[in-house]
Amino acid sequence: MKPQIKFETEKLSVVLRNFYIGLIMFAYIFQFGLNPSGSYFGDSGAYGAGDTRNWNLFSLSGHSLRNWPIVLINVILGDRTLQTLLQFAFAAFVWSGLIWNMQKFLKTKQFYFSSFLVAILAISPHIVSWNSVLLGESYGLSILVLTITTCLRWSFIRNKRAALYFILSLLWWSSLQSRNFLAICVLLIIFVPFVSFLKRSHFNRKTTFMVAILALLFSYLGVISFNQQNQQYDTAISYRALSNLYTFAAHSQAGVIKSELKKEPGFDCMGIDAMTDVIAISRKLVDDCPVALNWIENEYLSWYAKFLVSHPVYTSRLLLEGFVASNVPNEYYAGTLTIAPTLFNGLFYGSYENANSKRVLNGNNEHEFVGISKSDINSYNTVKVNAPILLWIFLALFLSVFSIRNVLNRNSVSLVSDLEPMFIILMLSILGFGINLLICPAEYFKLTIQYSVALFLSVILITAKIESFNQFFHVRSEN
Repeated sequence: MKPQIKFETEKLSVVLRNFYIGLIMFAYIFQFGLNPSGSYFGDSGAYGAGDTRNWNLFSLSGHSLRNWPIVLINVILGDRTLQTLLQFAFAAFVWSGLIWNMQKFLKTKQFYFSSFLVAILAISPHIVSWNSVLLGESYGLSILVLTITTCLRWSFIRNKRAALYFILSLLWWSSLQSRNFLAICVLLIIFVPFVSFLKRSHFNRKTTFMVAILALLFSYLGVISFNQQNQQYDTAISYRALSNLYTFAAHSQAGVIKSELKKEPGFDCMGIDAMTDVIAISRKLVDDCPVALNWIENEYLSWYAKFLVSHPVYTSRLLLEGFVASNVPNEYYAGTLTIAPTLFNGLFYGSYENANSKRVLNGNNEHEFVGISKSDINSYNTVKVNAPILLWIFLALFLSVFSIRNVLNRNSVSLVSDLEPMFIILMLSILGFGINLLICPAEYFKLTIQYSVALFLSVILITAKIESFNQFFHVRSEN
């Protein structure tokens, strides 16, 4: 490429970078203006949100219903408007930081296309609206984007410091919610067999010290998550037991698991077939079925794991429905707007078509909307669904096979060190999706929004960095 042409293209990339950052700021300011006090929900109080400072909600050891980082921020601020403003400001900062680093590291041609997709995702109503919600999803999304940014830097700056920043941001993200930490644990279990491929490196005192510190941090997060599960949701039922109820309370496949549950001790008193509300089930267990309650608290998790393995049709269908339903939300937790055409948002999020009006249970209220009713098994067969996430999953699988084949063709000594670091995020997104859809099928959109963003961003960035694609664009530009 001639120097003058190269200079002009690089100048254009800077203009585009600044344009997209300004666009994100513009969209987030307008969204904040819609609801500066944020939307408050039943769980918001547990996160310390609101205009009062309740320090009893804060615990460094996990003796609270929510992990301490978000609680600490909200309790210090003690004002709904300030809490909402900080969520928007932090989100705008990390999305802008991702765009900035993409322009810094990616080749110009790849930056043009990938930055457009990232900017559209950043201002989509499915993402922006969470910053108006006083729960944990806004900070979860923001720190995840920060983690992806550090992963992108690590993929270009292959040194220990860049890797450390990525690991620390990943641990920070996992500290926000127990389900994030669970996804990290599963990722490590799957990743460990590949460690043997790593090239041997000399561990000096500094490296050994950092590994020890990271191990202690990880153990600390494990203690927090374990203690949190043992807390009392109210005076009679633990948080662990309440979480277990979500696996069978209200979703399209609930009848299958309920029919098996009725065979377990103490459930003859429940009348469980007609019960879909988690709080109502918990009250019934406390008041009338103490044997079933004890079993739910102590035996259910191992039983549920065996149930999933022995019922592959149930498990696969639950995952499939969850992937589709989480990709086409027809309602939001807060008022929202979109400044981008619907066509652009459709690159990531789909819609329901040709469906009859149905009702879906959301907490203790029923809302009317067009789409899949998670409490009606037949509704899954009556709607036409546009779910782009299935295409993104196919792209993720294709990129994985393509990259692994290239590594193996190079006869590399170290499979792990040669793989693109962004594949860690990609693997985490798929695992997180599956885990959350299985442990809480009824809250598919809320629990999977972080993992869908991780999927979209990892696929975009992996594609932008693949050497063969870069060579293709380079040849085209030379011609």
